[in-house]
Amino acid sequence: MVKPKHDSQQPTISGTWSFEPEDKDDVPSLDNVTSPVDNIEPVKWTSPEFTHHAKPLVWYIYLGLATLAAAAGVYLLTKDTIATGVVIFCGIIFGIFSNRKPREVDYAVDSKGVTIGNKPYTYDSFKSFSIVDDGKFVNILLIPTKRFMPMLTVNFDLKNENKILKVLNDKLPLDDRDPGALDNFLHRIGY
Repeated sequence: MVKPKHDSQQPTISGTWSFEPEDKDDVPSLDNVTSPVDNIEPVKWTSPEFTHHAKPLVWYIYLGLATLAAAAGVYLLTKDTIATGVVIFCGIIFGIFSNRKPREVDYAVDSKGVTIGNKPYTYDSFKSFSIVDDGKFVNILLIPTKRFMPMLTVNFDLKNENKILKVLNDKLPLDDRDPGALDNFLHRIGY
């Protein structure tokens, strides 16, 4: 039985009380109690931030021809040199970014969330995750709960797949999401 503890020297405040058990052996110890959340073993790995596809010279020639065709179409429709220049500028930027090499990023998943580089994300930031096979790597797309937050892509190699998916399955539902038309197009052209 638990009886209230009153200190005669201190005034009691209404609604506030403390207790101490009559028999300390009756109180269970929380030292040996573990939460299922604490049993999740953290998984850490390093992987490229995105899958890089080597592009031959022909790829850049096709990009240049497509850019010039789009620019010519815009000019014929609008007779606007600024819009035509913007199309050409976008084609050049697209080509420059397609040649960018990925940097190696440290990833981690644990009971608290996902860490990408030095930035931690809690699981309540995401409503689900999806798995996308990108050829060289398997990607996990983390679908955010916020409307305008972009999906986060987590790359990993197949040797960590079971451990990572076990942690994520304990925390988030799996969403069999079909990549959008833009993602399919970019994958098809090797971007």
